[in-house]
Amino acid sequence: MSYAAPNSFTQFKDLVARGAWEPTRGNLYSVEIGFPACLGSTALGPGIPYDREYYDAVSYFADNITVPSRNLTTGDTQNFGIQRSYVTGQTPNELAISFLVTKNLWHRRYFETWMQSIAPDSENRVCFYDDYICDILVRKWERGSNFLVKSKVRGQEYETRLNKATGIWRFTGAYPFNMGTMNLGNQSSDILRLDIQFKFERYRFTTKEKIAGGWTNEKVINNVDSVLDSNDFSTFVGV
Repeated sequence: MSYAAPNSFTQFKDLVARGAWEPTRGNLYSVEIGFPACLGSTALGPGIPYDREYYDAVSYFADNITVPSRNLTTGDTQNFGIQRSYVTGQTPNELAISFLVTKNLWHRRYFETWMQSIAPDSENRVCFYDDYICDILVRKWERGSNFLVKSKVRGQEYETRLNKATGIWRFTGAYPFNMGTMNLGNQSSDILRLDIQFKFERYRFTTKEKIAGGWTNEKVINNVDSVLDSNDFSTFVGV
């Protein structure tokens, strides 16, 4: 068996060069918020249908996402000798998303409508639970993956390397319960942000890369249009 020198910079460099062990960056992600049943088509506002534009408005302007921690609750017992701890369950956590506020104030209007549909401040009632919850997906992407698109336009060959989803958080039964303040003033011209906190039933985290050579073996896509139009697109982008 070969001897591995501890704290070898060369071995560290070789390990990082494999791709999967390269330190990740926190500025490449996407978020998808499902459309709850309690909202009608008018909740999106004029000119925004429930399609790609809705998901773009959510994902592109999600400036910051705080993925919740996972904590275990414990109890103590001491029959004799040293005191011991044991696990009793888990503590509930919250998902926080900060959105950039656009000039049409769409995000403020959308979450105002959603929360007012859950519990209107003009009536003593609340909406049915199944009608105001949805699923939220947060994807962590990486650049420089092994997915390579090759195309030819007017005899000229082009190559494009796609981003790759490496991890997904799925929040089940989520709904907004707190909308943060928006500070207006003459002191500065900073971009406004809207902080939304979500409750959820549970979340599951999964990584997408599970096979050997998943970062080093090139996967060439010669006809990207056929891939985009098929149900096998997840095979290429890892979602």
